Amino acid sequence: MESPIPISPGSTTSRRASSIFPQYLRRKSQRKDSTLVSESTTNLWPFMVEEKQPTLYDYQEQDKGTRGVGFKFGWVNGVYIRTVLNIWGVMLFLRMGWITGIQFDGYQPIMSNFHIIDEQNDTRLYATILLILIAIIPLIGMDWEAKTLFVLLMILLVAIVNYLVGTFIPMSKEQIAGGMTGWTNVAITANLWPDFNRVSVAEVFSVFFPSVIGIFAGASMSGDLRDPNEAIPKGTFLAILTTSSMYCLLVIFLGFTMLPYASGDYAEMVNILNPKNISCLPNNCSFGLTQDYQTMALSSAFSPLIYAGIYAATISSALGSYVCSPRIFQALCEDKLFPYIHYFAKGYGKANDPRRGYILTFLIALVFIMIGELNAIAPIISNFFMASFCLVNMACFHSSFVGSPSFRPTFKYYNQWVSLLTGLLCVAIMFFLDWISAVATIVIMGIINLYISNKQPDVDWGSSTRGHVYNNALSSALKLNYCQDHVKNFRPSILLLTGNPSARIPLVEFANNITKNRSLLMIGHITNFEIQQDIRERVINAQYGWMLKRKIKAFYILLEAASLSTGAKTLLQVAGLGRKLSANIIMIGYKSSWKDCIMEDLFDYYSIMLKALEMSVGICILRLQEGLDYADFFEQTPRMPDTSLNWSSPESPPFILKPIDERFDFEVNVVEESAESNNKSSKNQSSSNKSVNFPTTPNGLQQQASRTDRKLAQMKSLIPHDAMEAINQFSEKQPPGSIDIWWLTEDGGLTILIPYLLQINYLWSDCYIRVFAVAKSNEQVDQIQADMKVLLDRLRIPYTDVQVYSESDGEPSDLSKERFRSTIKKFLTKGDVAAKGKLTMGDLCKFEAKTSMYLRIRDLLLLHSKQATLVVMTLPLPHKDIMASLFMAWLETITENMPPFLFVRGRKNVIAI
Repeated sequence: MESPIPISPGSTTSRRASSIFPQYLRRKSQRKDSTLVSESTTNLWPFMVEEKQPTLYDYQEQDKGTRGVGFKFGWVNGVYIRTVLNIWGVMLFLRMGWITGIQFDGYQPIMSNFHIIDEQNDTRLYATILLILIAIIPLIGMDWEAKTLFVLLMILLVAIVNYLVGTFIPMSKEQIAGGMTGWTNVAITANLWPDFNRVSVAEVFSVFFPSVIGIFAGASMSGDLRDPNEAIPKGTFLAILTTSSMYCLLVIFLGFTMLPYASGDYAEMVNILNPKNISCLPNNCSFGLTQDYQTMALSSAFSPLIYAGIYAATISSALGSYVCSPRIFQALCEDKLFPYIHYFAKGYGKANDPRRGYILTFLIALVFIMIGELNAIAPIISNFFMASFCLVNMACFHSSFVGSPSFRPTFKYYNQWVSLLTGLLCVAIMFFLDWISAVATIVIMGIINLYISNKQPDVDWGSSTRGHVYNNALSSALKLNYCQDHVKNFRPSILLLTGNPSARIPLVEFANNITKNRSLLMIGHITNFEIQQDIRERVINAQYGWMLKRKIKAFYILLEAASLSTGAKTLLQVAGLGRKLSANIIMIGYKSSWKDCIMEDLFDYYSIMLKALEMSVGICILRLQEGLDYADFFEQTPRMPDTSLNWSSPESPPFILKPIDERFDFEVNVVEESAESNNKSSKNQSSSNKSVNFPTTPNGLQQQASRTDRKLAQMKSLIPHDAMEAINQFSEKQPPGSIDIWWLTEDGGLTILIPYLLQINYLWSDCYIRVFAVAKSNEQVDQIQADMKVLLDRLRIPYTDVQVYSESDGEPSDLSKERFRSTIKKFLTKGDVAAKGKLTMGDLCKFEAKTSMYLRIRDLLLLHSKQATLVVMTLPLPHKDIMASLFMAWLETITENMPPFLFVRGRKNVIAI
């Protein structure tokens, strides 16, 4: 690939865009080389106005393989212990008795006493002190946090064993008065059958559910595990088995040894046989499983150990959430899904600790501590967790349903329908618990999903939705193959030959205006040199990035071919998918250098039209007076040294894929095409590269970016306004004006359809359509005009006027004749035999009638369409008997000094409208 001219502070080839652009608007292209060896075709990469310096995010991406190389956890301390501690929350000691014995109608309000200490200022003080201690632990190190969790687990286990042992030792009077019966049939008889009364299943479930939300505690630490694939399933399943078994065991112990309610009177409770005869029932009892949340402490061998277990369970759950939540938030920030949160993506130390996330978590927790009332948010939290479980199950189902080959679950008994059923069950439970919170949760999820879908962040999660899109696209494409052609279903599928698309922005955006959200657009980039596969892949990715930023909805095709016409024919044959998703129109830019280029180049260009007609494909040719190729106005940038970001190839460019209108640089390097300048650039390349300093540290990058932004802001006034307007003329709303259609012959209606598709585009909505036609004689004018109006009304084409002129009404003007002679003069030769590419007087006489007609049309165009926003005209029929130079002379004469001009030629056997 051709090496670009390097930037040098002393380079004489660098000129201000404000001084060269008006010159470009006035000049005609002087290139005489082949179409396939111009700057806009040999340069594969998207043109840009500033080079991409590596950002802090790039360095983080580069260091992904070495991040978090500090303390790594195994499956026991990284997953198992964390999950067990999160599931064994404070509910284990305070509410398991209530859940076991609930059957009483005089219960206390649910979730009203989640703590032992009263809700006073002392509670806020103690909670704040505890929060500070919890915040300090992960700052010391993750190994200390793991040791703390292990100590808390030991305390918790001792407390549980303390309770289990306490049920077997002799009971004290206090225990008997509180409702403890020991291992007798009295308690089990009272607790065996449910009798919810005023307590619903939903309320009981809402109390117990928070104790099982910790099953993702181990998965949240996946970045800090030595082997996440083994540790997460192994540790999580064992933790669920352990905690579930313990919960079941506690229910059995509580149900067999403790009455649901008790009076607190030892004399009455010592000989109780029928719990329904207790004297305190009418006034609500104060003791028993359903009324006293400290029954486990009452039944234990040593009650202070139960209180220690309560604090251990609370602290361990808080510590686990405090450590896990910032890490999940850090991953979210690294993906840049939402604005203004990337600040929290920064990590510290070998373990990449999210210290900024710790501070945010601390402040949020402190706010709720100061509020002092957690009951209000409990239903919302439960619904959020249930929604996350639903999404996990639905994601598994969707990955299985779309048949993604990368989804290979290792769980032996996995079934996609179980995932679907579980996901739906989660939604049902959300509404079962609190339908208002459920609706609010779903609305929030919908808003987040809508935002991410519209933003389309530059992250790759391997989403199963892509598999779903692939399946739908494949199925639809296969169905299209067997659909019958019908005029109502005709859509213009355009193959656009651009060379490097970023060098011909107006051409690309004009075609995009026709096809956007309606039909297929394929951008063909043909080169005559071999491209290495790795470079090809990166070029294609870069071009798609450029199209994304310009909002071009198209497919980019990079093709190697010996000539332009050969490449065009190949693309027409193979581009697309199946019978229906293939090109039926080929669009090219007008060759403004046709008079000065070599003859092979002109023949190659003309051959595209001939081959398109042979293949029954429509033709569109767009001409702008200022030209279509803007390659000269983009900076030629040196390649960044490989040592900065370890690019896989020295040819891979550090380009930022921004459109020219976003950051048009105040200086542009002009490529001098003389051999002298090329030699000079090659000799000075190494020395010039030395003058460009690329910072290799994040601070250097930030400082350089800041300097560049300030400099660009200072030089913004030097950007030529006419340059910006010319480049972006089809990306902005068109001013009110006419789209003039000159329908010269029947071509299946394509000449009418293309302007209509433009007119219904928002950018062209202020334009109106006028239709012009040319009759053979004056006698046909009125009839053709009437027929045209009837036809347009029948086709429901909105128009403001229809005019028909006679071909025989007057001769071409002397000015038009003189222009044509001046245009064709270079190609005329004396004698009856012409050299290759030349014309004889016999050739001119042979097509004199056609030439006269096009000169007459030229006069009509100057009279009626000089001020039009766009002129669309039927393309003269290319034919192998017509010399390429004569055909181009017709087009040149018709379009010279006219507004944007589009030639269209359809096929009679392909009805487009």
